[in-house]
Amino acid sequence: MKLIFAAEDCIVGFLVGFMLIGFSGKFFHLPSWNTLWGILFVFSFILTIFDILHSLTDLGWGHIFLVIFGFVTNFIDAVIELLFIIKFFSLKIGFLNFLGPITSNPVYQLIFGIIFIVNSLFWLILWPKYR
Repeated sequence: MKLIFAAEDCIVGFLVGFMLIGFSGKFFHLPSWNTLWGILFVFSFILTIFDILHSLTDLGWGHIFLVIFGFVTNFIDAVIELLFIIKFFSLKIGFLNFLGPITSNPVYQLIFGIIFIVNSLFWLILWPKYR
């Protein structure tokens, strides 16, 4: 259920991670193009959903810990992406609005960016072993 190739979600994860680090302003700054950033997060969210669906069809590929870890990291990625979609499109979704302020905090943006980069690096290194 991948779009083009198997590691595309890792590449998008790196891009999202660097975007989040850019939003934090710690190392570099990104312009305030809310619509563009929102569209990129929608694309990343769609790839995360595809990755979850792909994982469901490929449950027998490895150790149960890695399967569970994959679902957990995909869930965390999806929540973070959904929070930033809400932020950039100014949506009002009741059960997630209380988490909205953390998307504007530079420290959390930096932490989320590091999570995306480390997660993508982990799966990019590990994936060829279980292909």
